[in-house]
Amino acid sequence: MVAHRQLALPSIIPQRWTIASTHLYSSLAYAFQGVQDGVLEEGTFYDSVDIEQHVMGDREGVRRAWTTVDIIYIPARVCKDHWVACAVNISDRKITVYDSLPSAHSEVEIKEAMQPLCILLPHLLHHGRVYMEQTDLEDNTSPFNYIRPLEGIPHQAPESGDCGIFTLKFIEYLGLGRPFDFGPEHGPLFRRKIAVDLFVNELL
Repeated sequence: MVAHRQLALPSIIPQRWTIASTHLYSSLAYAFQGVQDGVLEEGTFYDSVDIEQHVMGDREGVRRAWTTVDIIYIPARVCKDHWVACAVNISDRKITVYDSLPSAHSEVEIKEAMQPLCILLPHLLHHGRVYMEQTDLEDNTSPFNYIRPLEGIPHQAPESGDCGIFTLKFIEYLGLGRPFDFGPEHGPLFRRKIAVDLFVNELL
């Protein structure tokens, strides 16, 4: 939804970012497992229509090619039961993880969940000609780093199941350049707002 606003209001909303669907992380996690199992090589995993469409901006809801952006927002799943928002800064080669419930999973679990992104994204950027098109970037396929800041990140209410909602709001606020001025009490409101947005978009 925020991506639609980005396209509709180019003079108001920053343009050099894009949002990946949840399918991208799933596809990369599956490919990474193939790399670990020896079925795939790190540089040959991208032979997937879903992955290719994300990079080229051809996937429904993903309308910006990675060659035209500086930041990619990716929803990622930790231990199959928790969603976090990842902001991939291409030039800094860094992934910032925004976690609404950091007590739910250890740093070891977060690191494991970030491996598909840290290791495979540089190869994807190389294959997708991002390094070639953005000539100020170094064509480097070594792994990215990640950080998970704990200060200044809103937390969801425990046992609320709002990690997906907060992941969407993290990405929305980051994309719009807004400060995180919300908290656990906003979870029910965000749920209703997203439901309305989905309903309206479905009608349109």
